[in-house]
Parts: sequence; C-alpha cells; structure tokens
Amino acid sequence: ISTIVVILAMIAAITYPSLASVVKSQRIRSYLQDVERLTTDARGIAVQTGQTVSLASDGEGSFQIRASSEDDSGEGQVFEQIAPVQGISATNFRLGADDIGADEWEIRFYEDGTADPGGVLLTEASSTWALVIEPKTGRGRVQRGELPDTTLTEWEAG
Repeated sequence: ISTIVVILAMIAAITYPSLASVVKSQRIRSYLQDVERLTTDARGIAVQTGQTVSLASDGEGSFQIRASSEDDSGEGQVFEQIAPVQGISATNFRLGADDIGADEWEIRFYEDGTADPGGVLLTEASSTWALVIEPKTGRGRVQRGELPDTTLTEWEAG
C-alpha cells in the first residue's frame, strides 16, 4: 500500500503544475472573451434602446457598460460589468489617437451602431493583448500584441 501511495504522490506532483497552468490559461481566455463580448453587448444596448452607452474601466481590469450621462460625470445606469482576473491588468488606455488615463477612458457606443475609436492594453506577466474598438462598425476585438496606431493619414482631395 505504501508503494501505491508513493506512486500516486509522484504522479500528483508531476501533473499539478501542468493542471494549474491549464486552469490559469482557461481563466485568462474566458476573461478576454468576456471583455470582447462587452463591446458587442454595448453596441446592442445602444441600438436597441436608442441611447448612447459607454464602456468604461476602473484601471484594474474591471469593465462596465453604463448609460452615458449628459454632463460627462460618468454616472449612469450600469447595464453589465465584469470583474478583473488576478494577474491581468489594464495598462494603456487610448481614446481616438490619444493615450489617456483610466479615469478618463470611456468608449461611447451610439444608437446607429458606431462607436468612438479606441482601445485598451491588457497585460499578464508574459503576454499582451489589445482590445480594439472599430468606430465605423462599433465592434470590438481582442488581439495579441500592442494597441495599433490609430492616427489617420489624411490625403488632400485632388
């Protein structure tokens, strides 16, 4: 019996780190999918209600969809929110072509299905993802890597 216990303990010691890594990876993947889904939900709420809604963050990885306030106080009905995941942080916030602070970052989704351009950089010890909002379609996507350059090149009409 003691031989069986020793063998089981060795198997557990070998598989535990691998299992922990799989669980962590799944938790991160689920969080990134939830962040991307929030952009779809924000666009849908804006179109369905005919109201401008905002996607905002607390800078710690928590995001929420809320009704946009007329006075820009940031207060409004919260429609949906997701909690941060341990190990992932929201580090760079962009609205249009400007890098701004987390407290100023608010992407608005409009009743016609469009949105403000912008994004946020999400980092974990060895990985980086960018949530990028496409303004013409109001769609958001999470992609590996840095936030893309959103400065527009303007060509003279001719």
